[in-house]
Amino acid sequence: MLYHTVLIVLHRPPLSLTILAPDFSICWNSVIAIIKLIRQYSRGNEYVYLPVTFIHTATVAASIILMKRHIVNSPHDEDAEKYLGVILEALEGCSASWDAAAQAKQNILIADEDARRKREGFSQGDVDRDVNDITYEMGQYFDLDNDSVMGGVGGVAGFLDPDYWGGGLWGGMTE
Repeated sequence: MLYHTVLIVLHRPPLSLTILAPDFSICWNSVIAIIKLIRQYSRGNEYVYLPVTFIHTATVAASIILMKRHIVNSPHDEDAEKYLGVILEALEGCSASWDAAAQAKQNILIADEDARRKREGFSQGDVDRDVNDITYEMGQYFDLDNDSVMGGVGGVAGFLDPDYWGGGLWGGMTE
């Protein structure tokens, strides 16, 4: 999965050039490979055992799926819809182990809904109001102001915060 994640990261076209970019087909083929690997994994294992790095793979693949659905203007693409469902199901399954998986799933759903509404011609005010409503509803289930992932505000950024580590990597232990 890591190989295909890197391919997507390296070849992901800018949003303005998505339709014209030949690299989009490389990304789409990597998404298909990631979906096949997820399905293969689920045949013999539970999603709860996926490593935390899977969350990055899932969100990268979902970004390409959302590009295809909303920027390449294939909103009714059955494959894209099916693949997004596989990604969301896997994130739901590994959310029992990783809080970040649940947050990633919610953010993907919000991005998908936001893009759908923009495509259907909702006014920006309607979209902003609905996003605020969804954020409020999510706030009831998730502490969005203080991300608990990696022990700090901003998720992995909290991991990089020197105050998080206190007296250093070993918690102030000396030789």
